[in-house]
Amino acid sequence: LDDKDNECYYDADDSIECYYDANDSIEWMTTLFLTSGFFQICCFADMVEAFLIKTSALFRYRIFIVSYFLTGIAIDVKFFYSFLAP
Repeated sequence: LDDKDNECYYDADDSIECYYDANDSIEWMTTLFLTSGFFQICCFADMVEAFLIKTSALFRYRIFIVSYFLTGIAIDVKFFYSFLAP
């Protein structure tokens, strides 16, 4: 069960407790947020264009753009909390 990055041991009640290398998680989380953040910024720009410029081709898709944006925010929040309280 042991490997060099993770430290696992059995508790008194035979449940397994593991401590993971935090650096791996932080690097992965940073990559996730940078990638997701980039798409969220692009989506936000599309959302602004869709609502402010009535002649924009995006105007008819504004509901889909907003739902995509809110879904992205929800996923970001879920990932963030999963790292805070694993």
